[in-house]
Amino acid sequence: MVENVVLVGAGASFGSGGVHPTNPPLGNDLFTQLESQFPYLWGSLPDRVRDEFLDDFEDGMVLLSEFNSTLHAPLYQAMGAYFAQFSLGEDNHYTTLIDGLHNSITSGETVFASLNYDLLLEQAIVDAGTGLNPLPENLGNPGTVIKPHGSCNFLPEALKAVNFAFTGDVAFDSTLEVVSRKEVIEYYQSNRALYPAMALYRPDKRIQLSPSVIEGFQELYQEAVTEASTIGIIGAAFHPQDNHIWDPLTSSDATIHYIGGESSFDRWQEECRDAEGVQYISREFGDGVDELITALS
Repeated sequence: MVENVVLVGAGASFGSGGVHPTNPPLGNDLFTQLESQFPYLWGSLPDRVRDEFLDDFEDGMVLLSEFNSTLHAPLYQAMGAYFAQFSLGEDNHYTTLIDGLHNSITSGETVFASLNYDLLLEQAIVDAGTGLNPLPENLGNPGTVIKPHGSCNFLPEALKAVNFAFTGDVAFDSTLEVVSRKEVIEYYQSNRALYPAMALYRPDKRIQLSPSVIEGFQELYQEAVTEASTIGIIGAAFHPQDNHIWDPLTSSDATIHYIGGESSFDRWQEECRDAEGVQYISREFGDGVDELITALS
């Protein structure tokens, strides 16, 4: 039986403390980081597409899809390698969170949902020795992490296509295999035609790779939220268009504890959720992690 769900977004990894080589960026800084690290891919886009990305990454993805959707694969292979580079450092708040909830994670009573393509949360779980369940088909297993937008290390298992391009209207369904961070980078350096199963970072979160698997994760997330009595949210900003994430939270009877931007929290609470049963803890992950552990214990 799921007692707790902890939802983490980009703000959690950004504010999680020690990370090598640096903390993953928030969405508004992602393009400049990709452009810098992959100048011949992300840095070679037309000025009008680049300007849109700089203004808003999700709007940039919409324009890119209209401009040339065959670029999804090479760009997202590079993005997968980008997010695979991050690893936990000293004094990381994910580590504190996992250590504090160790028993309930091991029993399956605490379930995680991550909107992030990076693997920092998963590394913290592995390091804690609770066991990791990265491709869950049901609830109740130790170390369950549901990724409703996919992950940089989810590779299509049954598809080994090379040397062809495809447009944004095409989807490839396949089972997934979980690979190491090193293997993600090697995949980017190969001549594979596909990219890791990551939803496109645009308002509709379009899924081209393994849609049935990712949509299954979204259904499992909704089931976990419905079942939980306590929910923690860390660094996940409210985006109404992400109704597959926020509608279950809005209709949940669980007590919700929130760490992140206060303006985003206030907007969600005012538009969607009654104030009763909702608690704002802090803006920063590190400032609120101990209180969140207490609330979930």
